[in-house]
Amino acid sequence: MIRPMHLPERQRRAIRRSLLLCAMVLVALTAVAPETSAQTVRRVWRASIGTAGVNGSATITAFTDGTGWLHVSGRNLHPGTPYAIRIFRGQCSGLGTLLLYLGSETSSSTGRIDRYTALIPTRMNAIWSATRSGGAIALRIGSGSLARCGNLGFPVVTRVVISALRTDLPVVRQSSGFPYCNVAMYMTALSQPGEPGVTMLYAHARTGMFLPLLLRSQIQNGASLIGMYVRVYTSNQKMYLYRISAVRRHVTSVSSAFGTWTPQLWLQTSEGYYSTSRKLVVVARLIHVYSATYAASHPRAHPIVCH
Repeated sequence: MIRPMHLPERQRRAIRRSLLLCAMVLVALTAVAPETSAQTVRRVWRASIGTAGVNGSATITAFTDGTGWLHVSGRNLHPGTPYAIRIFRGQCSGLGTLLLYLGSETSSSTGRIDRYTALIPTRMNAIWSATRSGGAIALRIGSGSLARCGNLGFPVVTRVVISALRTDLPVVRQSSGFPYCNVAMYMTALSQPGEPGVTMLYAHARTGMFLPLLLRSQIQNGASLIGMYVRVYTSNQKMYLYRISAVRRHVTSVSSAFGTWTPQLWLQTSEGYYSTSRKLVVVARLIHVYSATYAASHPRAHPIVCH
């Protein structure tokens, strides 16, 4: 075998250049990899385009760094035709104002399109602003008789159960006025189960609602609540199991809920009779995620306005 030191100088130089090139490529790959892996998904909106998804699907993936991606996968479209891609406020049954125009994609000879669009923070901010308070958005491709539409949505909380307290409540989106009775509500500005961050559910401290939490909190600062399990169901037929880890009494602000990406559940109720009263916040940590039946995750809600 010929050792490298016995090779001609020209071949030794070639080997050194190859090794240097390999090292440079390895460094470059190492520098790029963390940027991709560091992206954490914050929320995913999905839409079925056309009736029952006959014309494809669309997905918006939002990341915690403020950016996002839109993927449109269309089928059964008119061949060789440009399809403009737009996002509107509202739903397909009644589109509102234009939110974003995202260019155009020409369908293939078989009537398909497959388009990925990077969403910079300004575009994602428009989507968040339109949906943060519970607003609806829809995606439409094409125009006129060729237009196809899909409502963009994401899974939300539908039910909360604390078996040890005999608490079992449907969950609805927070009201714009005085909180409802007979249900719990989720805060639209925060996260949903399965997303990074805090999911906050709140209800009145009344019989059949979150009164047991308040009563237990008044005994030894809620020591008996620690370790209790909370089951939270979502609209995509999943059950998230949490375990209570902290009881916070006399809370005057919940702004800290916006400062963490750690998945957790906050159950909130009032310690007094007025909206200005201090709050009780019970914190629970995520333990596991299970599949659930449609019936278990879609209870009938009967909210009523109460004062």
